[in-house]
Amino acid sequence: YDLIIANPPYVNAAAMATLPAEYRREPELALASGDDGLDLTRAILAGARRQLRPHGLLVVEIGHNREALEAAFPETPFTWLDTTAGDQYVFLLHRDDLP
Repeated sequence: YDLIIANPPYVNAAAMATLPAEYRREPELALASGDDGLDLTRAILAGARRQLRPHGLLVVEIGHNREALEAAFPETPFTWLDTTAGDQYVFLLHRDDLP
């Protein structure tokens, strides 16, 4: 692919435990992504290179997990995209920059 856009589940375990009732009506697999909220993002990062063409791009929403992601992948040059919510929720990576 030239472009992969993903909005995987990204709620961490602590936040899952305190979600309001209306959110808990959703299936857990639609929201939860492990202790730090990055389980599915890690899987996407691990597999994206095989799916992207040489100059392909990956764009992923990660919720409030920017600090955790940057700590987990300190050598990865994430580009943070401006959104109406701010510049810490969606990253872009070129295929060659994937960990």
